[in-house]
Amino acid sequence: MNDQQQQPPDTSLDLEDYLKGAGEASTRTRAVMVAMVVASVLALVSFLNTMNVDVPTLRGGKPSWLHLKSWKLARLERLGDPTNDYVKGKICADGPCLLYQESTSQAGASASPTPFSVKPPFVSEQTADWRYRQFYSAAARDYVENAFTVRVPFFGVAFDVNDLGLLVGIGFVAILLLLRFSIRSEIIGLRVSFKIVKSLTPRSRDALERFYDLLAMKQVFTLPRLNVTDLSVEHHGKHQWSSHEPNWSVWILRFIHKLICCLPFFVYTIVAWHDLKGTRSIGESIDPDHFTALIGYTFAFWVAIALLTSWCVWKLTEINFIWDSYRSEISNASPIGLHARYVKRVARRSQSKALKKSAAKVLPK
Repeated sequence: MNDQQQQPPDTSLDLEDYLKGAGEASTRTRAVMVAMVVASVLALVSFLNTMNVDVPTLRGGKPSWLHLKSWKLARLERLGDPTNDYVKGKICADGPCLLYQESTSQAGASASPTPFSVKPPFVSEQTADWRYRQFYSAAARDYVENAFTVRVPFFGVAFDVNDLGLLVGIGFVAILLLLRFSIRSEIIGLRVSFKIVKSLTPRSRDALERFYDLLAMKQVFTLPRLNVTDLSVEHHGKHQWSSHEPNWSVWILRFIHKLICCLPFFVYTIVAWHDLKGTRSIGESIDPDHFTALIGYTFAFWVAIALLTSWCVWKLTEINFIWDSYRSEISNASPIGLHARYVKRVARRSQSKALKKSAAKVLPK
């Protein structure tokens, strides 16, 4: 028994566990980002259904105002005039009909019409007026139900549109906090996994590279750089496909990833601007005290969302730097650009920690 050489411990299970843990951390981050995109789209749709604001613009070199309104409101305003072509096209699509007829008494050419001398506005042939009134009432009902109240999908809860900034702010802050926790878990998973792989195989760079490639296969939004020159498939004597990507495409996709993280900030900025600019007169006329409180918590949520968004974007960038660091270590390449600045900052932080530890040992207790 003593003469038998001890076999090296089997580390395949350990590496598989770390690979699985790091991949699950990335999956959690991806799930939170998908939920964030869905919430941003729903908030933007709610804003578009209630939009009614004047935007400054330039026309012919002169400042002017561009009135933006929701399609529901624009359609309702168009239906208010029975004489326009849009209404006639909807009501009288089969042929000409009379939807509006104005006539006054012939008491005299100079006599001004009185309320009793004007016929009702709906004087028409057959049932065109009835169809018009049904169409107008349906459009008005749809606008009131969707512009004044917002219904939460899946839950069936409805709230007033003036509280959109409050509820959207709470939702975005909660989602960004969850995203920050998920990114922290992903960073820890990456650092611990690569550290364990290096400690288990200190002299084998191939094992680190294989672990890097296997973990890179589990990524979706994160784009690790791969040392791939040609993985083309030969079909009928021709190479038709290659997995090699130029550096500029990786950087563009990484930038798009950061833009997706900024969606809550962009959407909430639009909602806050509309509440403070477009509906200010309405809020002050309905409830001035409530509108004053709305200004306060809208600004607070906007600042919180801006800070959380910046924090998450920086940590997502740090994930890219971690991948680039191990890619440079595997390929013996020196870091460049922002990655080089990140490596220098990490080195300075490590040196400062080492100096503090050495100073603590020297100083008497």
